[in-house]
Amino acid sequence: MISGTAKADNTALDSSDFEAFDDLPVVLSATRLAQRIEDIPAAISIIDHRTIVASGARNIPDVLRLVPGIQVAQIDGSKMTVTYHGLSDRHAHNMQVLIDGRSIYEAAHGLVTWNDLPVDLEDIARIEVIRGPNAATYGANAFAATINIITFHPAEQNGIYTRISAGTSETDTFVLRSNVSATNSDHRVTLKFDETDGIETRYDNSHTGMISYRGDIQLNSRDALLLELGYSRGSREDGFGDPTDSSNIPFALDASFDVYQPQREINDEHYSGQIKWSRRYSSDEEISLQYFYSHQTIDDAFNTVTFSEYGGQDLLDLLDFTFGQPDQTLHLGYGTESNRHDLEFAHIVPLAGNWRLSWGAGARIDSATSHEMFGSNDAQTIYQFRLFANAEWIAQHWMVINAGSMVEKYENYSTQFSPRLAASFHINTNNTLRISVTDAYRMPTLIENYSNQFARFEDGSVFDYIDFGPGNLEPEEMRSYEIGYIFTAPDTGLNLDIKAFSDKLRNMIEIPKDHTCLEELNPGTSSITCESFDSITSGDYSGRYTYDNNGWADIQGIELGLMWNINNDTWLRGAYGFADIRHYFMTDLSPALSQTRDDQAPRNTWSLLLAHNFDYAIRGSLACYSLDETRWLEDGDKIPAYHRLDARLARHFRVGQDKGEIALIAQNMNNKYQDFQTENELRDRIFVELKIEFH
Repeated sequence: MISGTAKADNTALDSSDFEAFDDLPVVLSATRLAQRIEDIPAAISIIDHRTIVASGARNIPDVLRLVPGIQVAQIDGSKMTVTYHGLSDRHAHNMQVLIDGRSIYEAAHGLVTWNDLPVDLEDIARIEVIRGPNAATYGANAFAATINIITFHPAEQNGIYTRISAGTSETDTFVLRSNVSATNSDHRVTLKFDETDGIETRYDNSHTGMISYRGDIQLNSRDALLLELGYSRGSREDGFGDPTDSSNIPFALDASFDVYQPQREINDEHYSGQIKWSRRYSSDEEISLQYFYSHQTIDDAFNTVTFSEYGGQDLLDLLDFTFGQPDQTLHLGYGTESNRHDLEFAHIVPLAGNWRLSWGAGARIDSATSHEMFGSNDAQTIYQFRLFANAEWIAQHWMVINAGSMVEKYENYSTQFSPRLAASFHINTNNTLRISVTDAYRMPTLIENYSNQFARFEDGSVFDYIDFGPGNLEPEEMRSYEIGYIFTAPDTGLNLDIKAFSDKLRNMIEIPKDHTCLEELNPGTSSITCESFDSITSGDYSGRYTYDNNGWADIQGIELGLMWNINNDTWLRGAYGFADIRHYFMTDLSPALSQTRDDQAPRNTWSLLLAHNFDYAIRGSLACYSLDETRWLEDGDKIPAYHRLDARLARHFRVGQDKGEIALIAQNMNNKYQDFQTENELRDRIFVELKIEFH
């Protein structure tokens, strides 16, 4: 999806609101080479700043609803998940997400905590989304897609900026940003505070504070330094059912209280830093050395209430009969403390014969600690070393060949190769055809490989063995075939991107149930046999979920992206995705059986964004989103199809040299819908937003 020309408004808050491209833009995320869209080896969607503003989105996941094939879900009032072509739970393991080239993929769970990212929407210049595997460029976790969030250079923003918004569900946001330029350097500091009461049907209030810094320093005519720092901290409610509510007693007759997900408060803390030195020898050659570090703490360990408080005497008697235990609480949790260190060297160099090459090497250390998730206080650590290269060859004026591969060596794993070969054929100045084949791998997360999670009594004995990572999981594998077509008509402002694909996923990591008996876990504590215990509990507490490479899937489909600058004041952006999926996996029955599903990705998704400049410095936009029914994995549910309608109306103004904007944003105006879990009922929301830029 590609931007075209648009009329600049000198009353605008920022000229970049309607920044666009007369020709197809140059992109960076496909091969690390600066390439025209017609020449890259993969389908890409570009969301520029004007689209972010016009969408009325309040967070990055909502912006990504405009990308073909992307599905976004609201886990609760503050947590969201983003995936490409379904097959995902709340963690969405299969995408690499970058901010200015540094990975923000959290290694323990394999997730992106979107609500805690140290970046504000107003600081984002553009988002490049590679739709398809891009492991040849960014490694094993660029499995299904890559999202590269590119922020503005501080010199592109001016003075002091503030934004205040308030809306339904007690949702309030305050942002303060300062940009300062000095001799040979530019700096930006952004402060942001967010709070919301969340979804009306959920216990999910949240409060988050964030500060970020970016500094760009020109050391001399050739050398430059980029420094970025980020910190965020927040608290959020989670869980189901109040155990002190008498309506939850007896436990056996009311399922609103979840012993494994009780109502509680979770505290998150994240900080990160990046330093990148680059030396430019010419417009075509550059070397760089980058180091980044990220830390995340999720504090989510808790004790439940005692059995007698929510289960009554009958359950207490059963507990004593089964375990020989007194009345006591259970202890469990889902928190982790994780760290990532990453060092990378890269070199972009022109070669003879119309060749260009980007190559480099890097090393990474991922570690995570969690007594509740790993069963001990020992850190789980994995080391990774990588070597990558991507080459572009202009074989003829009408044909461009791209070839590349990532070679990765993970501790205790054999060497992994992720090759890609693609050819682009420029039929004429308006039409380009692309074909490509790519192999990609996704490494198991630390939780998948090493989890050893129990629900324990206060005295340390086991009540339930929740899940287990065997430590010897193999990487997931994908081979992707793609045919792409790009049509551009600058005279009419129309750009069209079509992709047909076939993805074959193998060795998928699933979690079938291993029926291990509690008597084996606590020898001598159970007064009954495994067989009789199974009959009492119907198997609910007699097993553990064990990660295993026992799934595979085939996905075929078509995607379409449209960008049309109808005239100087009106533009239209559209996206459509069709996916036909067959997912094969082992059930949690005993014995396990093979099962097939075709509902773990929505069959049809589409979005449409229409924006218009009215007289009197007024701008308006409408955004429509549609998603067929889909099933989210693990703690997610099968969600009915829904349609969503958002609108934004804004008025720009000036006071002396200062600029401002006041906007009214309405989301989900047409109806309420369910998302991720059936308990999540999303209703209409209204926000008022004020922006002021001081000079």
